[in-house]
Amino acid sequence: MADGSHTYDIAFQHEQDAFLLDFGTAGAYHRFMGAVSVRRSGPDHTETLRARTLWELLHFAPTTSADGSGLRSSPDHIPPVGHQA
Repeated sequence: MADGSHTYDIAFQHEQDAFLLDFGTAGAYHRFMGAVSVRRSGPDHTETLRARTLWELLHFAPTTSADGSGLRSSPDHIPPVGHQA
């Protein structure tokens, strides 16, 4: 993400599930806890902030896999999204 002469990098790391509601072909709601890192880079400096946070992810596409197993609650099976606000 960019804002004038600054760029922002935001990353999160899934550590623990708080809530998972799988709607199968209608999508899913996933709330989980983990670490967040926000890096702001400008022409003269770079600063990084880190903290633990609670994330909410809404997925508006089928979550049922080809084998019918549905959304699995693990870091390797979090549904992809185009962006997060």
